[in-house]
Amino acid sequence: AAASLMNGLAWSPESLIIFRGIQGIGAALISPAALSVIMTGFKEDAERSKALGVWSGIAAGGASVGLLLGGVITEKFSWPWVFFINVPIGVAVIVAAFRFVPESHADLGHRRFDVAGAVSVTAGLMLLVYGIVETVKDGFTSTESLLRIGGAIALLVAFVIIESRSKAPLVRLGLLLLRSLAVANLSMLSVAAGMF
Repeated sequence: AAASLMNGLAWSPESLIIFRGIQGIGAALISPAALSVIMTGFKEDAERSKALGVWSGIAAGGASVGLLLGGVITEKFSWPWVFFINVPIGVAVIVAAFRFVPESHADLGHRRFDVAGAVSVTAGLMLLVYGIVETVKDGFTSTESLLRIGGAIALLVAFVIIESRSKAPLVRLGLLLLRSLAVANLSMLSVAAGMF
């Protein structure tokens, strides 16, 4: 919400890029946190599946409505208002979280951080995105593109191997076997692919 406010108040293209980056970091932190609340706050079977379905539906609907509403807001007001509209929504979510999400405390004194997993997955995804973007210039079958995409795949395979052997994995691979989570992830993948 704060980054969105700063985007609306941006005084230069550089400041807008910086605040959009901060907003992206915030989104990257919120999404797994929301999923974590759902996975720990609901029972294993029907209740959790229903919550994941609602979460997926809201995300898909919000993304679709956001694209359409963004055009209307830009046309009727101006481009900063596509950012300002997020501020009251963010404040409402913060208030609702304090009211409805139960407080929890984890004893993390024994916690290890999966640096190798974090570095491999971040580098792999960045190289994959870069490799795909550069195919416009180099072509899909160029040596450069194949090396970039091959390197990305190697890093992502290394990530899976690291996670399967880590005592404190960044991603517990067993979670991917949960049917309700797999369906929610597939739904979100389909929505994102459709938007692109």
